[in-house]
Amino acid sequence: MTETSSAPSGKYIFRAASAIPEEVQRLDDMHNGITEFLGGLSFVKLDEPAAPSAILEMGRYITKDALLSLKKRAIQAAEGFPQSRVVAVDVNPIPPRPLPDNIEYQRVDITKPFPFEKESFDVVHARLVLIHVPGAEDVLRRAIDLIKPGGWLLVDEPDDYAQADGSPGGLGPGTSAVLNGWKKVLESSGADPQFGSKLKGIVESTGAFNEVHVNKVIVPISGKSEGGCNAKLFFETTSPPLTEFSAIDPKLRNLGLTWKQNLTRVGQDLPSRWAEYGITPEMASRWLQELHDPERSMTTEMCFFAARKDT
Repeated sequence: MTETSSAPSGKYIFRAASAIPEEVQRLDDMHNGITEFLGGLSFVKLDEPAAPSAILEMGRYITKDALLSLKKRAIQAAEGFPQSRVVAVDVNPIPPRPLPDNIEYQRVDITKPFPFEKESFDVVHARLVLIHVPGAEDVLRRAIDLIKPGGWLLVDEPDDYAQADGSPGGLGPGTSAVLNGWKKVLESSGADPQFGSKLKGIVESTGAFNEVHVNKVIVPISGKSEGGCNAKLFFETTSPPLTEFSAIDPKLRNLGLTWKQNLTRVGQDLPSRWAEYGITPEMASRWLQELHDPERSMTTEMCFFAARKDT
C-alpha cells in the first residue's frame, strides 16, 4: 500500500472514534450490513464486460480510527477485484495496518479539487459520505468527471427526511425532535440530509450516463414494518430488472436491524455534541424508548444508486 497526502480540513459530525471506541464498531457494522444486503460492493455487475482496472473509494471522516469504515470498503473492493488498483481517499492518514497490495491511500479533502486526471477510474464509490459533506452536489459533479467512459458511479445514501412510523399517531415526539435537530446539524454544516433523494436529478442533468439505476429501499427499522424496494430504471438500459424485496426477506430484515443498532448508538452519543440543536438527553432518551417500542413500525429510506457512463 502507498500513501500520499494534501492538507485536510473539515469537521467530523459524529464524535471521534478515538474518544468512543463504539464508533468504530458502528461504522463497521453499518458497512457489513449494507454489504450483506447488496451481496457485494453494489447490486450491479461491475465486471462485465471486463473487471475494473481502477476504483476510487471516497471518504471524509476527520479521525484516524473512523477511517476503519473506509478501509473496510477499500479492502472489499481490493479483494473483490484483485487485479484492480484501488485508491482510497480521506482527510486523515490511515493507521498502519496490513492491507492488500493493490490498495493505495491518498490524503484528500473531497470538498476541494481532486488530485486526479479526468476519466482515470472505472468505478467511483461513496457510501454514507455525501450526506455529511458540505457542497455535496459539487463533489458529486467533480467525481463524475473522474469516471472513464463505460465506467460506474456508485453512491449509497439515506434520505433522512423519509423516516416514518406506520403505527397509529406516526412518529413519536422524541423521534420527531431528534430528527429535526439532526437535520439542523447537517444543514448548519452545509450538508443536505435529503441528498440521497436528489441523486437521480443531479446525474440526469449531466447528460453523461446512458444507464442509471436507482434502487430505493424502505428499510424496516422495527423489523415488522412493511419494508420494500422500489426499483426504477432511468435512461435506456439493457440490464435485467433489479431485485424486488419484501419485509419477509431476511436480507432486508437484517438491514433494518443494522439500522436500528446504528440509531441506538447514535442516540447515545449525539446529546453530548448537539444539545443546542434540540437533541437534548431528555429527547434522545424518549427517542430511544420509541425506537425500541415493539408497538411501533418505524422505517427509513436508503438510496442505492448505480450509473454507467456513456461510451
